[in-house]
Amino acid sequence: MPFTIEINYGPGRAPETRTIEADKVTIGRDAGDIPLGDGQVSGRHGELTLAAGRVSYRDVGSTNGSFDQSGQRIYATKPLAVGE
Repeated sequence: MPFTIEINYGPGRAPETRTIEADKVTIGRDAGDIPLGDGQVSGRHGELTLAAGRVSYRDVGSTNGSFDQSGQRIYATKPLAVGE
């Protein structure tokens, strides 16, 4: 079951919408299924997983960490809601 995500890069760069067909995708600086091209992102930074119709995010030991919209660091797998 595919899902759609919107990637917000920050000021000066337009958001990007992607439809994901896989059950798991990797996010990284310049590699992975979703390369972000940002120096603060680790080479292999995180993973999005689709299971039972829900999307979750997991940091895979990145140097700078992952944070939610409120600025809280994500330490464990985090189920994502629409808009996160």
